[in-house]
Amino acid sequence: MNRSGRGSAMNSRFMQEEQDDEDDYDTAEMEDAFIQMLQKNMAKILEDGTTKCFNHCVPKPGNRLQPSERSCLENCTDRYRDALEVVRQAIGDQISKQANQTQGGAPTSLGEIDQ
Repeated sequence: MNRSGRGSAMNSRFMQEEQDDEDDYDTAEMEDAFIQMLQKNMAKILEDGTTKCFNHCVPKPGNRLQPSERSCLENCTDRYRDALEVVRQAIGDQISKQANQTQGGAPTSLGEIDQ
C-alpha cells in the first residue's frame, strides 16, 4: 500500500472518531436538557398537586389548620410525591433502556432529579 492510501485510511478513521465524539457530546447535551425539563415539569406537578390538596383538604381556610386538615394535607401530598416517584422511575428506566440500545450499554440515571 502506498503512503497516500495509508494516510487516507488514517484520516478517515480520525474523522469517524471525531464524529463519534461529537455524537456523544450531542447525546450528553440532550440528556442534560431533558433532565432539566423533567425537573421543571415535576416541580410544577408537585406544586399543582399541593394546591389541589390544599383546596381539597381545607375547604374554609382560617388562621390555623385543624388537625384533620393537617392530616389530610400530609396524606394527600405524600400520595402526589409517591406518584411522582413512580413516574420518575419509569422515565429513568425508559431512558436507560434506550441508552443501552443506542450506546451499547451506557448507563443513564435520573437520580439527579429533585423530588
